Amino acid sequence: MDGNIIWKGESMTPTEFQEWFNENGTYRETYYSNNITYELVIMKDGWVGILERDDYNGNYYPQIQARDLNHAKSWCTMTERINVPFQVIA
Repeated sequence: MDGNIIWKGESMTPTEFQEWFNENGTYRETYYSNNITYELVIMKDGWVGILERDDYNGNYYPQIQARDLNHAKSWCTMTERINVPFQVIA
């Protein structure tokens, strides 16, 4: 990963995530909410990176940043997966 910039939609393998964390993070915490596993990473600039962890393949998917752990956990708590069939109307 180049620098500490991560983009929503990109994925990181567990090895890439660990390298990225070693370079950019100071603390990490696993948080589980609404059947989704998140990794909350306090960055060196103080912001908290929120990454969704895929429990099947172990990859990490960056979602958003929050100003502190409480706001990060609040965002995770409000996020739910759609569990009914739906069709996107273009």
